[in-house]
Amino acid sequence: MKRGDLSKKKLIIFDLDGTLINSLPYHTLAFLKVAELHGVKVPYKYVHSLMGKNSEQIFTHLKKEYGLKGDFSKLRIERRKIYDKILGKKDLSIPGVLRTLQYFKNKKIKFVLATGSSYSSYVRSTTKQFRKMFTLASTVDDVKHGKPSPEQMLYVIKKMKVKKQEVLAVGDSIYDAQAAKSAGVEFVGVKTGFEKGKPLKRYRHLAILNSVNEFQKIL
Repeated sequence: MKRGDLSKKKLIIFDLDGTLINSLPYHTLAFLKVAELHGVKVPYKYVHSLMGKNSEQIFTHLKKEYGLKGDFSKLRIERRKIYDKILGKKDLSIPGVLRTLQYFKNKKIKFVLATGSSYSSYVRSTTKQFRKMFTLASTVDDVKHGKPSPEQMLYVIKKMKVKKQEVLAVGDSIYDAQAAKSAGVEFVGVKTGFEKGKPLKRYRHLAILNSVNEFQKIL
């Protein structure tokens, strides 16, 4: 992707976890600890492979593949408490991200958030300064189906009153890439998540960047 390739884009839709903040190890550990509380041992790599889906989708996989028992709402509450305890007061922002978001603002490029996390998790994982950057932050609470369904991206596109061809989606996981493809929008992958960009090459993309900070070189 070269400078100018994004000149017709009016909106960038960012994923959150693994794209703008380094939260994936903590989310993974929280799911593993919930499983342990219920006497179920799950391989780290398996939960790792599910990152990018929302909590109900992940718990559905754990129920089906490993026999995890429990009501979804109770499991989510347990996971949230464990996540909060593990997280403590850590700043999860990927270095340089706030400067990059400010760069977009200075360029008058609109950007929003579409995350598979709940609103409470979004607030817990980010700072006030970070959240103030976004005119719209859509969480999984806004839609019935999370990624890889295109529902959330289409919801954001409608809210922002733009056309699909004017939108660029940015994410770190195959679920972001799948959602973008199904929504009919172009996609840029980043290597700051667990997958380090490798599986993303199988999906249609404009580019795979080391991090969102590389946008400053092409915009």
